[in-house]
Amino acid sequence: MNLDWMQLKWELKREGKARSETARRLGIPPDADLPRYFVSLFDDPDEDVRWGAHHALVALGDLCAVPSLIELLGHSDMHTRAIAASALGKLGSTEPVDPLVELFKDRNAGIRDTSRPQEHIQTHRDREANPDCLNALDRAWAAEALGRLGDMRASQPLMNAADDPIGGVRACAVGALGALGDSRAYDRLIAALRDEDEGVRYRAVISLGKLGDIRAGEHIMGVVCDESRSVRRASADVLGALGDKKAVPVLIGALDHRDRKVRGEVVSALGGLDGPQAVSALIGTLRDEHEMVGFIAARGLRGLNDPEIVEGMMDALPHIYGRARRELALALGDAGEVRAVPLLVNMLHMGPFDDVPAAAMALRKLGDWSAGPELIEELDRDDWWHRKWVAHALGYLGDARAVPHLIWPLTDPEPLVVSTIARALGELGDDRAVQPLLDVLTHEDFRVRRGVARALGKIGDEPTVTPLTEALEDEDCGERELAERALENLRQS
Repeated sequence: MNLDWMQLKWELKREGKARSETARRLGIPPDADLPRYFVSLFDDPDEDVRWGAHHALVALGDLCAVPSLIELLGHSDMHTRAIAASALGKLGSTEPVDPLVELFKDRNAGIRDTSRPQEHIQTHRDREANPDCLNALDRAWAAEALGRLGDMRASQPLMNAADDPIGGVRACAVGALGALGDSRAYDRLIAALRDEDEGVRYRAVISLGKLGDIRAGEHIMGVVCDESRSVRRASADVLGALGDKKAVPVLIGALDHRDRKVRGEVVSALGGLDGPQAVSALIGTLRDEHEMVGFIAARGLRGLNDPEIVEGMMDALPHIYGRARRELALALGDAGEVRAVPLLVNMLHMGPFDDVPAAAMALRKLGDWSAGPELIEELDRDDWWHRKWVAHALGYLGDARAVPHLIWPLTDPEPLVVSTIARALGELGDDRAVQPLLDVLTHEDFRVRRGVARALGKIGDEPTVTPLTEALEDEDCGERELAERALENLRQS
């Protein structure tokens, strides 16, 4: 059988005649009952065919297949039972809840297998730790399916399955309990935090986070320094989401962890917690040796404008680099702290390529003219990238004193600089810019013409009508549209 299963999966989501034509074109018998046809392939000897039929059936979404799939739960082959359980969970009917629960009754069933019930969980290592362990795929997929279906009748059977001898089944059951959101599972999930299988511990942390019970915080603190990276990262993330301030000292203690990804998750968790301890830890972490950790800390500080916090941010800005520095500059802009202007101007002047836009955007947010004189001097830079972003910042400072200094650079040889200056003059809205802008409305570069048309529309001066009307004949449809908008703005002004 040579069906293109991936193509079929998407094309079967169409309805009516289009669906039947797709099936026929891909070699499916024209008189086939599609749900029954796909179910019949679930015990095909070729694994690709079995899973292809599974995906196609789920894409089809026809609940007529449910009775046939329930029958397959009693199939002699465990793989067939597993695929049927998976399909039942994704189809969404609650009819198979009791048959799926039946799969948990024989905990000794299973065969040695090398596949995983959940490919997206990379933390299960029972096979490596114990080559003779059994992977009961049908029980694992049944647990997954019951979690998807969301029927509370499955809650107690899933709590029982959380004691299954197979780690993969326990992990799936614990994950399904979180998906159900049943508060009665709280104690069972807390116990799962001490499971020998790291996959179970990981899913327990995630599930407790979904329950949202703040009592779980003190228990999750115990696995912040778990031997498993995924458990550590999940616990830090969930602690931040729960907002338990008692977690702050534990999280601060984990900031010295050697794994920078764990430090990043801990910092992210601290960013979700209020209080001076958490904020102080974030400021201290800005100078982490890995810029991504510092970036996450700076992101957690955005929106804070307490003078002492801002002071700590300003002290750190000259000593950090990369994404951390750029994010901290934006945080200072958000804080509205004008004392940061000299630092941001220096960052724009001295900073590497990527720092310049961040400094300019921060100065734009502050909107303080004290930056104006030094920014004007930057317009003479040899580097067009600096000139472009300096013009951007000057335009959004909102001070008409910048207008004369933005008019003469309209002759700049770099089109992107001219376009940015035109837009900046449009933001300032000063009539003195009208004639200089009209002089470059016919610039050879379309980006300049667009920027000028947009600026003239914002300034709203009568002499601009004729040139903008002529711009309606431009070959570029985008420029014609901008000219139309500019004229509309003039008519409304």
